[in-house]
Amino acid sequence: MAITVGVIVTYLGVLVGIGWLFHGASDASEYFRSGCKASWWLVGTSIFMAGITARTFTGNAGAAFEAGWSVLQIYAAGMVAALVQAAFLAHRFRQTRAITFPEILRERFGVRTQLLYVGVTLVLGSLLAGVWLWGCRSSCRRCLELRRRPS
Repeated sequence: MAITVGVIVTYLGVLVGIGWLFHGASDASEYFRSGCKASWWLVGTSIFMAGITARTFTGNAGAAFEAGWSVLQIYAAGMVAALVQAAFLAHRFRQTRAITFPEILRERFGVRTQLLYVGVTLVLGSLLAGVWLWGCRSSCRRCLELRRRPS
């Protein structure tokens, strides 16, 4: 158990250290887009990898094992959606010069729509984070062999 706790603490320490090392972003453009200094393939790969989680490798692999080739339809649909976005929407979003999606909403529909989107996203994001943390707690409890205290 000491090794498991040590690995978790070390991982969190490395994350905090990397954050501290690269905390010098001066504005949103610098933070999200590297001040437009990164090449297109690096930014695209970063966006792609941000959508990949541990569930992609474990949960989806288990689902594919149980369901067979039908799971491939999910990935094929995602690929088609990405190609449609690239073909029909990418040039429009590039012309806005906006950095985040709420900025696009503000320019197109006004501040009220932007605030509504941000509010709904905060509420739903908080609920989703709670579900993720509950799952993390359950996994950690099993890994660390923690027992529930009697009340």
